[in-house]
Amino acid sequence: MRPQEEHPTATSAPPPRWVVRAAQLITLLALPTGLWRLAMVCGFPSGYTEAGFVPFDTLGSKLWMLTLSVACELLALLSLGLVRPWGETVPRWIPVIGGRPVRPLAAVVPAAAGALALTALWAAMPLWWTYPHPDMTPAGHLLVGVIYQPLVLWGPLLGAVTVSYYRRTRGSRTAHTRLSNGAYEHAVTRERRNRVRTHGHRRCSWSQPVIHRVTSHMREERRAAGQGGCPGQTCEIPGKETREGVVRARFHQRR
Repeated sequence: MRPQEEHPTATSAPPPRWVVRAAQLITLLALPTGLWRLAMVCGFPSGYTEAGFVPFDTLGSKLWMLTLSVACELLALLSLGLVRPWGETVPRWIPVIGGRPVRPLAAVVPAAAGALALTALWAAMPLWWTYPHPDMTPAGHLLVGVIYQPLVLWGPLLGAVTVSYYRRTRGSRTAHTRLSNGAYEHAVTRERRNRVRTHGHRRCSWSQPVIHRVTSHMREERRAAGQGGCPGQTCEIPGKETREGVVRARFHQRR
């Protein structure tokens, strides 16, 4: 069984405590709105009037609200990767790329783009109460405004966590490159040694047929003369014993 290849990794400094708290808070920001949509999937009006809830009581709307709730929570959970080890090294249970170090830009660029998009998306949410919503009850209007307000913090918090991640991993990129170059040099040296050993083995194995033909020819000559095999020949396998057998056979032939 071929051993699993080890990839060099470079550890970065641990994240500050406030960054960890911010990443954990992001996972909670999308939870109230997700639960509110799930209640609508189950058939509860959740603040809408009877007429206003009719468009949401269809199969397509329920599938959309369910998908949106799950996707938002999964995206929020991804922010934990910016403060956890699996955000710097791919978990080993993932096929093909498991155990490989994560390139900082591969995490920073999507996270920064997401922070900008979320900031722009929810920037107008504080103005919720200034717009009329005739399809909602007064209590529902207040409830939806309250549970959606925390989403305004999602973009700025994700941006702060992303900046912290970039600062922590920026120094580890140089270390990772240095480790990668060292591993490459080690692999090249090991390959050269293997080539030398293989070449030496081939050189020895190339001489084996020659020695075998010499010993076989002398043995046939001795048998043709009626004297049996070569005296002193101990082995036909190329090596020290075979060479000694050839010398002894030549000595007896001269006598």
